[in-house]
Amino acid sequence: MFSKTKMLLCAVALVGLVGCSGSGDEFEQNNSQYVAPEETMYVIGSHWNSWTPDTIEEAADPSCKFLRQGETSIYYYDLEVTDAMATESPMFKFIAGPSWDVQYGMEDVDFDACNDAFKALFPGKTKEDWKEGTGNRSNIELTGDCAGSYHITYNPYDLRSDDEGRGFKFVINFTAAA
Repeated sequence: MFSKTKMLLCAVALVGLVGCSGSGDEFEQNNSQYVAPEETMYVIGSHWNSWTPDTIEEAADPSCKFLRQGETSIYYYDLEVTDAMATESPMFKFIAGPSWDVQYGMEDVDFDACNDAFKALFPGKTKEDWKEGTGNRSNIELTGDCAGSYHITYNPYDLRSDDEGRGFKFVINFTAAA
């Protein structure tokens, strides 16, 4: 049986609910899609802005900047290594702006997701072989028969990292020159 106190509390709660539902404080549902803010990422290296980060946004050749892949949060950069460049063992890494403050290197490449042609450029190596600290990431150093095209994707929202601080933000797929 309900006591008078319980019955009174139920009545007050019911009156409160009825009062709220008729207040006209309806909210319109947001139907727009979330669009991630624009990210910036650049390739910098021996043949890409000559390791000079403070001029990367002012460079006469803006081709060092990653481009957004459609409406997704994935960015890409297509890098070409010529035969002449390959003889000099080209090196590069990635920076988020015109300084070395936020940089990424071989530690941040999702080595398992890269194609076999890219992995073959580093025989006998695994992701664990690159161990620089967060303040100075390892260069991606290309040696041997490395002339060709590199399709690099960057996912700024891949927040995975291992116990050593290696991330998974970049995937590199290599196609050898014909």
